[in-house]
Amino acid sequence: MTKARYLFIAGLAALGSCGDDGGGSVTAAQACSSAATAFCNKINMCAPVFIQFQYGDVATCVTRIQINCEANFMASGKSQTPSELAACGTAYGNASCSDLFAGDQPAACDPKPGTLADGTACGVPDQCVSTYCKLSGSCGVCAPRSATGGSCTEDEGCADGLVCAGAGTCVTPGAAGAACDDVRPCRGNLNCKSGSCAAPGGPGSPCTPFSDGECDFAQGLYCSPSGACEVIKLANAGETCGYSPSTGFTACRAGGDCKTGLGGTGTCTPAASDGAACGGVDGPNCLAPSECEAETCKLPPSASTCK
Repeated sequence: MTKARYLFIAGLAALGSCGDDGGGSVTAAQACSSAATAFCNKINMCAPVFIQFQYGDVATCVTRIQINCEANFMASGKSQTPSELAACGTAYGNASCSDLFAGDQPAACDPKPGTLADGTACGVPDQCVSTYCKLSGSCGVCAPRSATGGSCTEDEGCADGLVCAGAGTCVTPGAAGAACDDVRPCRGNLNCKSGSCAAPGGPGSPCTPFSDGECDFAQGLYCSPSGACEVIKLANAGETCGYSPSTGFTACRAGGDCKTGLGGTGTCTPAASDGAACGGVDGPNCLAPSECEAETCKLPPSASTCK
């Protein structure tokens, strides 16, 4: 998992955990806005290429990730208050990039136990007593978290500090220098290189061509065919994208799709709007958090609709 991906998941988890204010002075709208702003600004500071690649700019990131945040207040079993969500945003903005890259979000952003028992329908973690909502699509059921050695299908299904290894078992991720493989993963800010956990490479570092994780995506790097970490270029809608030996690799901004045809380069197609056509042979991508369902970009439902 890339560094930026950890930031993205942690931020969405924080926004998905808003609940009844219990008499606090912060409104739901204020909490959702402040937390989204803190999250997007932090990503832009730690991994600006992710903001450009996923959303195009910080303002779009803020707008998109707080979708359903206020509506989630209506979900049963909720625990976290708007004031606590606002505090999470402050803590997230003050956290170090290295901690967030490693998957260590601030304690203020950890989901609080809700009131729903295992097996009850849910949409976000803090509806559940276990703080784990095992999703299948946008909704799921509350489920227990596994301790070391327990079974899992995703990191969220493991106790704090553990990750779900390739064998479907909760384990402690390795620190720098630890031995690693498919069943012994590294911490989120590291990658497994030659059987040992190490920091991803910077510009010019040797790597396996087009490998995943060997180069530092937070710095906007990929592993080129020459076996060295090089900077990813970004193109706007209508501009040339793809791979060329003379220009390197160019991706599309703001969730765009690179239509390459039969060659190595093509043209960036902008992400489709919510409710617009997507997928298929030539259809565009959807702008997160919309997903392409039945060739239509659809926003996920709020947790309050999960029954």
